[in-house]
Amino acid sequence: MRTSRIFTFLSVLLLGAVVYSTSNAEIVHIDYGNDFVVEMGANHAVDIDGNGSNDFVINSTDDELAIKTLIGCFSKGEYYGSGQSVRVYEGGEAIGDGDDEFEDFGNGRMYSTTDGYAPGWENDQWNYIGIMFFDTGNMGWMRIKINAEEETVTIKEVAWYDDGEAIPAGEGSTFRQSPLAILDQAIRLDVPRTEQGQDYRAKAGFGSVTVSPNPVAEVANITFEDQSALAKTIEIFDASGKQLVAHQYAAGHQEVQLQQHVSDWNSGLYIVRLSNSQGVIDQTKLMIP
Repeated sequence: MRTSRIFTFLSVLLLGAVVYSTSNAEIVHIDYGNDFVVEMGANHAVDIDGNGSNDFVINSTDDELAIKTLIGCFSKGEYYGSGQSVRVYEGGEAIGDGDDEFEDFGNGRMYSTTDGYAPGWENDQWNYIGIMFFDTGNMGWMRIKINAEEETVTIKEVAWYDDGEAIPAGEGSTFRQSPLAILDQAIRLDVPRTEQGQDYRAKAGFGSVTVSPNPVAEVANITFEDQSALAKTIEIFDASGKQLVAHQYAAGHQEVQLQQHVSDWNSGLYIVRLSNSQGVIDQTKLMIP
């Protein structure tokens, strides 16, 4: 059975983050040591900034070492093989200075069993990647490595400015005086795993959910397809994780389009989630300008 060691942060300051003051902003820095390890296919979600909403899913498939967007965005690399890669930064290189620098929808691959290593990635080598929190606009870096032989992703540390400004890769870790104490807790999962450690879709079913137009100001057209033989639910959550809408649908393969009026909702980011009794099938973002 596949296992992983991973943490969640209900309060960033309480559970191991350190804030450093600079002349322009504050840097929030978290050092995980070497214990933040996720195996291929584990499909683990993580709340990096501790605001109650998961930012990324690590290793969501059985054939890739990758990071998938939820509330968070990753630095956009080149397309290689059949998918998007994650961009690598040199130490000191500015993150957040370029146009179209972050990917806010999709799966960023670092290694694929089909296509090999993504551009800039090697086995067991520490790299800096860029991250952004979609709900706050804060940008930061993540120090991460992959091991294709062991089929793992290891995250060493992360840091970000609290004011939405660009940050040099590695900024913040140079101020660290001593190792940080990280509280070991079970991660709040978006989806369950099977006992065999397989991808959650083996139980939850295959399907998809889309929103158009997006961003939307008046009426959102939400379309979903589910191939499972189970009853399913469409839910909409705000950025804090509060459920705003839940629509129930009968069992059986379905393709459904529903209209959701959002004109009286606040501007911001929302999550549209398709699930059944076995877990989450798919989810996507909805933006209200």
